[in-house]
Amino acid sequence: MASYTFTGANGDPLPAGLTTRTGGFEISNNTLVATAANSTFTQDSLADGTIQADVGAGGSILSGTTQLFCRWTSATDYVAVLFRHSDGLIRLFKKVGGSFTQIGSSYTIAGYSNTATYTLALTTLGTSIKVFIAGVERISATDAFNQTATISGAEIRYINQDNLDNLTIPDVVGNGLLTTTIKNNAGTLLVNQTGITADIYSLVDGSLVVRKAAQTTDASGVMTVSDALIVAATEYKLVLSQGTSDGVERSTAT
Repeated sequence: MASYTFTGANGDPLPAGLTTRTGGFEISNNTLVATAANSTFTQDSLADGTIQADVGAGGSILSGTTQLFCRWTSATDYVAVLFRHSDGLIRLFKKVGGSFTQIGSSYTIAGYSNTATYTLALTTLGTSIKVFIAGVERISATDAFNQTATISGAEIRYINQDNLDNLTIPDVVGNGLLTTTIKNNAGTLLVNQTGITADIYSLVDGSLVVRKAAQTTDASGVMTVSDALIVAATEYKLVLSQGTSDGVERSTAT
């Protein structure tokens, strides 16, 4: 996971690792702002994962917007969540050949304030696309458009007003291992088990990181899960299912 906090002197440029596609950016009061209208940046990412950032209107009552997008192949083709700063409206959409189509329902942030900051997250897993506000799922939809594309990023519409901070992008640094010992309610090790499904959730925003089916335990009751979306030294919540039995625990990837 690539993380950016945008700390630095006012006027510092876009941090290394992010690529400006249109317009320009600079640091202002330890947040990222645009220096030109409709400025966008990107970074190589995974097709599945969560892009997340703290977004704010900077006190403006105008209809500025911030977009977090993923599955980007060009300025005319991607999937995005839009945050409208005048009223806190959230929309999920896809842009195909330059045409916008809304996906799922809209959501308006309750008690919205244009001086507050909101944590916005866009999560994709296969055809599943979800939007989270402060870790709470607010929009859920399915769509297969561009689902193998591996670029994510953001757009800031207005100059030196709309701002963005604490950005995380699911990049290609992964392949962490989650290892856990499986026991039943009586504390007995479940050895040499098959057919276990492991749903692995982020503890940051509660989103599903990856689902791993057909998992097994060894002769010591140990199950090991590996995936490009699992990041070493990161703690996850595991929801384990086998037949009609379920279990929940936490584990830190190595």
